[in-house]
Formats: sequence, structure tokens, C-alpha cells
Amino acid sequence: MERIVQAALLPVFIGTWEVSGRLGWLDTRVLSLPSSIAARTVADVASGLLLHHTAVTLAEMVLGFLAGALTGLLCGLVLGAFPLARHTLMPYLAAIYSIPRPALAPLFVLWFGVGFLSKLVLVVTLVYFVFLLHVVAGLQTIEARHVDWLRTLGASRRQVLQRVGIPHLLPWLFASTKLGLALALIGAIVGEFISSRAGLGFVMMHAAENLDREGVLSGIVVLSGVVMGIIIPLSALERRLFRWQVDVRL
Repeated sequence: MERIVQAALLPVFIGTWEVSGRLGWLDTRVLSLPSSIAARTVADVASGLLLHHTAVTLAEMVLGFLAGALTGLLCGLVLGAFPLARHTLMPYLAAIYSIPRPALAPLFVLWFGVGFLSKLVLVVTLVYFVFLLHVVAGLQTIEARHVDWLRTLGASRRQVLQRVGIPHLLPWLFASTKLGLALALIGAIVGEFISSRAGLGFVMMHAAENLDREGVLSGIVVLSGVVMGIIIPLSALERRLFRWQVDVRL
């Protein structure tokens, strides 16, 4: 039943929107009809315009996510393994994390220019802290008795990490991946809004400056498709990997 409702929501919403616009209940000068948006999206995709800019945004998102995830994971493992370093550095890292990264985007543009690199750095800084903080928090939830038991058997720090730390971190890493991918896409788009020569954010801003409603909305449609292309496989993978988790019903 739940899947049927999910499948019906989108066509019902779009159909209601289309009918309301054609009957004059919605001002189409403000919000274009879905049919007009679909026609514009198909035309821009067929021309290669949206495909090129989508590829730029995806490259910024994927490369930034990979770099931020890897560095955040490694730094989190180091801080989790060395309590002194963790207690010393975490207040500073938390202070840096509290700074909204989009607010630093203009500074990144000054440092790295308006091209690909400034958006990449912005994405990396967003993803890095997500993995760092999740890894540190995940390691701190490991029960001390498990670690003590392995150490009494003569296990090294590396073996403790392999036997207990990494398996325990898997749900935390998956949560970091979902949040990190979302922030990576947001960072790429925000960076393109501020200053860019290519990308979906650039397309939407350029269309908005020219009062092109269909251009803005077609960019949003493609962006929504990218988001769904990320969410659906991740959700399926999560259900497969963590079948032991159940929904909390209140």
C-alpha cells in the first residue's frame, strides 16, 4: 500500500498543477505549466546544453565527495585512536565546522578563481567534517569491554580497529555517505550560484537573470533527477546491508 501511494503522489501532483494552470487557478506567468517545463527540458537535453552542465556539476560533486570522505575518514580514525589528539583538536574542529561553508564560497573564489577548483574545495570542506565527526562519534560508542577483551588477547591497535572499529563504523559510514552526497551536491550548486562558468547552478542563475522561468525550472527538473538517482540506489543498498535495522514506530 505504501509503495502504491508513493507511486501515485507525483503524477497526481503534476496533474493537479497542470489542470490548475490551464483553468486559470494558477498564474502561469509566475509558475509555468509542467508540460511547458517538460518540453523545455527535453529541448535543452537534446541540444546537449543540460548534459554538459550536468556533467560539470556531477564532476564537482563526485570528486569533492571522494576527497572529503577519504580525508575525513582517515583523520577521524587518527583522532579516534589517539585520545590526546582528539581532546586537543576537537574544539577547534568544531569551531571551524560551525562556520557555514557557503559563506566562505566568495573567499574560495578569491583564492582559487571562478573555475572548477573553487567549487571542488567548497564541496571537500563540506564532506570532510561530516565523515570526521561521524567517525569520531562512532568510535566513541564502541563498548570498552570489547576493546579490553581483544587487548587481553594481545591484539595490536591496528587489529582492534580491524576487528571491532571498522565493523562498528559501517552504519555510521553509510549515514555519512548519504549526508555527504547531499551536501556535496548542495555545495556544488551554491558555488556555481556565486561564481562559475558552467554547471547546473550557472544555468539556473543565467536563466533567472534573463527572467526565463522554464530555464530555471528545467534546471531544477534535471537536478531532481540527479537527486533521485542518488537516493534510490542508496536506499536499496541500505535495506540490503542493514536488514537488522527496523523502523522505529511510535
